[in-house]
Amino acid sequence: MVSDIQHGCRNNVYTPRQLWSGNRSPVSVLYACSLFVMLSGGMAQEKLQAVKHDVPVSLAMLQLWSSFGTAHHNCPNGIHRGACLLDSSWQSVALIGLLAVSHFNQRDSRFVPAFNSSLVRACDKRLSLKGPIDIGGDAIGTLQQIADLKKDVAGLPDIFIGPITSDGSLSMVALAGLPLTTIISYWPSSPEASLSSRYPRFMRTIPSDNDLALAVCSFWEHEMQFEAAAVINSNDAKGERYKQALQRYCLEDVYMDLRSFAFEIGSPEGIEEAVKAFGQTGINIALVIASASDTVGVFELAVKHEVLRRSPPSLWVIADSVSPTDLFALSDEAKDAVDGSVRIVATGATETNPRWRRFVQEWPTFTPPPLSELLPSNWSTAAEFFSDFDVNASTVARDVGTFMYDAVATAALQACTVAPQGPVPSTFGADFHDAKRNVSFAGLSGTVYFDEAGDRDPTSGNFILSNVLLNDSTREFSFVVRASLKTSRWDWSEGQRNLVYNYRSESTPVARLQPPPPPPP
Repeated sequence: MVSDIQHGCRNNVYTPRQLWSGNRSPVSVLYACSLFVMLSGGMAQEKLQAVKHDVPVSLAMLQLWSSFGTAHHNCPNGIHRGACLLDSSWQSVALIGLLAVSHFNQRDSRFVPAFNSSLVRACDKRLSLKGPIDIGGDAIGTLQQIADLKKDVAGLPDIFIGPITSDGSLSMVALAGLPLTTIISYWPSSPEASLSSRYPRFMRTIPSDNDLALAVCSFWEHEMQFEAAAVINSNDAKGERYKQALQRYCLEDVYMDLRSFAFEIGSPEGIEEAVKAFGQTGINIALVIASASDTVGVFELAVKHEVLRRSPPSLWVIADSVSPTDLFALSDEAKDAVDGSVRIVATGATETNPRWRRFVQEWPTFTPPPLSELLPSNWSTAAEFFSDFDVNASTVARDVGTFMYDAVATAALQACTVAPQGPVPSTFGADFHDAKRNVSFAGLSGTVYFDEAGDRDPTSGNFILSNVLLNDSTREFSFVVRASLKTSRWDWSEGQRNLVYNYRSESTPVARLQPPPPPPP
């Protein structure tokens, strides 16, 4: 037991489960750690100071800078590699990832205290970044960039950070023929990736949609007492898996009448067919699971066919793929209808997290991290960006950037756990994934630890519910947080449910029309 406690003290990797395992209590373990540190401090400190952090662990970082498939005249931020450059909120995610690499290499523990643990100070590893690579542009160009990574066989990436959007970019990595060792993802929440035998070493720092589905069902059934709802989803892996999770929890656990209407990605005809079919059910509650552009299309057609109703009031829920900027593309009529919708997501940043608060406070003081000069030239320089960008006000920075930072931290800490000294072994990939449950740390998105599948343990995730509200003067949307999920129940920010609903209605929505609408002629 002594050697076991010494290992845990050195590595700073006790999880809540480990602290309570066997006959140990947190108090006894922490006391033992303190005693161990006092007794071993002098010689250990002298040894730690001699360690050089010069053994590279190569990291390929896949990011999202652009969006392919939009007409060039609709690209307000310019063009990057033949695709529309995304807005500055995505620059924040790119820079946050680069900052995480720099902070680990410098053993800067302001935002991940474990970067200054005895394990990490004694670890000779540094992260060697290959990339970053934009996965949002032209598919052929992206595939070529990924394929280029294998030109130097000796320099193949040990770890991939990302991809972030869909199984499509996972497929790009597979098509490039790379012998993947480990993928740590920071945004795709589809359960598909962790279930797939094609990616046996997949991990993610964002909670899975399985956990998010439970949060949505809890809101519908326990908070609103809805007996019926519907899902309008794209038929990709995320849409289908999220829908299946909702069916499992809402149908099997709380016995709701849950209908589903799927459509082909990017198909206006398919979206219209799904919306019209939904309208015939008489159900007045809907969740849209689709890309930002397809979500806009769903809302426009829901207003056109009068299935997003003013009276009786509807309640529509949007997914994590949609930002306030995306909703600006709505027509004025659709904006009025969407005003009062709800958004339920896994969030990274919370105001109760002191590491996030410090990150926000110190954001304007950051200097450009290495490789920031490789980001698109149409974006502002990193120095200007740190000075001008309000990171705390950005939904993308809070809900994507934080998971990116912690994905890099996961890579670094696990690398030090499985290979603290010497060259990266040939068994690194297998050892890395086998150690996934031995590492936990406090990061920008809270306390991070993983389950057996490599998914973030649901007990360490943060889920929030926001009202989607329209500013009448600017005609721009904002997401106003109203509640957070605590032990399967919603904790309201003002002590009670303080929501408005679609068309800014203050009347509680009804789940189903009485009587149902007549059949189509």
